[in-house]
Amino acid sequence: MRLAGISIVRDEADIIEPWARHNCHFLDKLYIVDNGSTDSTRQIIQDLIAEGLPIEMVDHGQHGAFYQGQRTTRLMRHAAADGDWDFIFPLDGDECICATDRGTLEAELADFPAAFLPSFREIRYKLSDLDDPAIVNPLERIRHVQDKAPAPFKCIVPRALALNPDAALSDGNHRVRVAGVEVPRQLLENAALAHFALRSQSQIIAKLMVTYITFKAREDYVPTLAPRPIEAAGVLCGEEEIALHRFDDLVRAYDGPEQAGLYRPFTECRGETRFPHLANTFPYRRTLRAVDDVIAEMKARSEEVRTLKKDLFKARMGPVRYFFIRKSRSFAKHWQKLRGG
Repeated sequence: MRLAGISIVRDEADIIEPWARHNCHFLDKLYIVDNGSTDSTRQIIQDLIAEGLPIEMVDHGQHGAFYQGQRTTRLMRHAAADGDWDFIFPLDGDECICATDRGTLEAELADFPAAFLPSFREIRYKLSDLDDPAIVNPLERIRHVQDKAPAPFKCIVPRALALNPDAALSDGNHRVRVAGVEVPRQLLENAALAHFALRSQSQIIAKLMVTYITFKAREDYVPTLAPRPIEAAGVLCGEEEIALHRFDDLVRAYDGPEQAGLYRPFTECRGETRFPHLANTFPYRRTLRAVDDVIAEMKARSEEVRTLKKDLFKARMGPVRYFFIRKSRSFAKHWQKLRGG
């Protein structure tokens, strides 16, 4: 089989190297869009490419309001057109394929019912007081998981569906719809996704603030869009200082009711990291860049609207009349300047 992964990442320097090395063990190629990272994410990816890992950086040129479903669908179509992939795996930059080996994964996909969309269940890793902060790699440091019932989490897209112009991924890569109709999902029995969403206090605070900004900036924003991160970001509004005093409340809002974590080291982890010195988090830089990107996007939209209005006015007035109107305005401004002098 030929298997490819697609991902849009932003400020994942603390996990991007072990994530890429691990997933490249199961995939023939990773297509990655760097969504305007402010840390060393892009440099790490470029170093991995230089090392020979099968990764392609794709430039989408958009970093403001985050329309995840639309952008990941566009990346999926790019990958499907670029290679003869049997399956495409949409992955977030904190999700790792969890399977005994690639052969087991391929065998299950080969026998999967054609009427259903293969879906991973989630193994959700959570922070614990027992984590050793001296271990940089979160895939090794975080060793406890939530106890949750298996349910479809993230989907895998067969080639025929990836090439269908009417197919679209949902936000979060949980579902695929064709002409608005959802494709039924079915769980894989022998594979899952190890999910390392929360990795440190600085990382989760920055993640929530950026999520709040970039999703709230969407024109189609509704409260049901990214509800948990938005609710968790609301916990920050109750803080009276820059320092965070209610971290446990924040984690509960994001992860749900507090549970005793089950001990489950990620023993399936593949690959050894070489760039731990680049795994730094810059929460203030990350948050302010997100604000900058949204502001830049708003300004670009305003300029586009002004240009459209100008073109419409020009079309209505006619080219000759429009020319004389511009000249008369220019003359009036020049005359006022001379009088003022």
